Order: sequence, then C-alpha cells, then structure tokens
Amino acid sequence: MESGVFSIEPRDGGRLAATPVAQVAHATAGMRFNDGRCDRQGRFVAGTMLLDMAVGARVGCVYSLEAGQGGLRLLLDDLIVPNGLAWSPDGRTMYLSDSHPSVQTIWAFDYDTDSGTPSNRRVFVDMNPLPGRPDGAAIDADGCYWICGNDAGLVHRFTPDGKLDRSLAVPVKKPAMCAFGGPKLDTLFVTSIRPGGIDLSDQPLAGGVFALRPGTQGIEEPSFGLSFQSARS
Repeated sequence: MESGVFSIEPRDGGRLAATPVAQVAHATAGMRFNDGRCDRQGRFVAGTMLLDMAVGARVGCVYSLEAGQGGLRLLLDDLIVPNGLAWSPDGRTMYLSDSHPSVQTIWAFDYDTDSGTPSNRRVFVDMNPLPGRPDGAAIDADGCYWICGNDAGLVHRFTPDGKLDRSLAVPVKKPAMCAFGGPKLDTLFVTSIRPGGIDLSDQPLAGGVFALRPGTQGIEEPSFGLSFQSARS
C-alpha cells in the first residue's frame, strides 16, 4: 500500500482486515508502492514511485522484506517507476523495468540467492523502439520473460538472451500485469487498467482480466517466508 507492506485477511461479511507488516520512510511526500513479488527463496521484493508519474522524479526505490527480518532493506534507488519484477527459474537472475516514458528499459541483475542482493546491472531489453511501455511481468518454464506492453495492447515474450520471441494481443490498450495459472499453469492471466475519463465505446473491456493460452507453461510462484531449504530442494 502507500505507506508500507500489509497483510490482507478476509473477515466475515466480505470485509478485509489490513495488518501492517513493514513501514517505509519514503524519500518525499506523495509516494506509494507499485510492483512486488517474492523471489525464489520467499523474500518479498517491491518498488516505490511518486504518485504523480508525470513529474518523472527519480525517487523510486526497491526494497526487500525477509520473514523475521523486522523491516525493509533497500536494494536499489534512483528509479522513477520500478516495475516488471521477476526471477529466472533458478532464482539467480533478477529482472526489473522502469515504466516511465523517459526510460522504458528492462534490466537483468545477477542475484545472490543467499543474501537476496542484486548486482551487475545490465540492459536486458530497451523497449523504446518496441510497442508499449514495460509493466507487470512473469517468467515461464523455459526461462522466458513475459511483460505487458502498456498502451500497446500487447503482452511480449522475451527469451533469456533478450530477443523478442512473440507478442500476444489483448482487446484493451493498457494491459498491466500477467501471471500464469490454471491446473497446468498453462493459462496466462492478464489484468488491465481503466483510466478515468476514457471513451468506453472505444475500449468497452478496459479494466477487465483476460485469460490467454500462450502455448507454454509457467512455474509455481513461492510463498512469502518460504524456507531457504525448501526453496532449493
């Protein structure tokens, strides 16, 4: 949420209870968390951004939360809109993008699975010449990186060496996040954004969730707090 990481639990009557897990001291006012997911060892990693994206302020950070750690650990800073977090199947490569129109880049990092520390940042994909801004992402069983092409109505698949392999269309302009699911993990679920004031006659399905059959399978995502031993077995 805006002020930190929370645990959400269902209550009677369809209500939800939010319990603070870790708070953050943002670099400036008007910030919130954006994209987050667990690494293969069960640490929760998430990025922050300024709510007013148009400002383009490089105040975004990426934090890690480890079960029993007691607080957030800073991993990366100097970002505008950190997004697209994902890990290779062996957990040793971390992917991260910046969605801001002035950046539109996906990076790969070496990732120390023992300490949960990224290093050796390098450009994985420069999305400036490609359709869509990089948004939410997922990894499949082949180690390929799927990312939503926001504003282009596409979901792109990149091979581990950064080559564009295919692009799947959805019937909206702003796909936002993708994740594999279903009994065989062969369905790619894609969320989308319905911006305020849009012409719904142009995009009647904006804000919908879509299910695609991409012809490949995902891998099971770890739960927060997963033990290191079980993560490696």
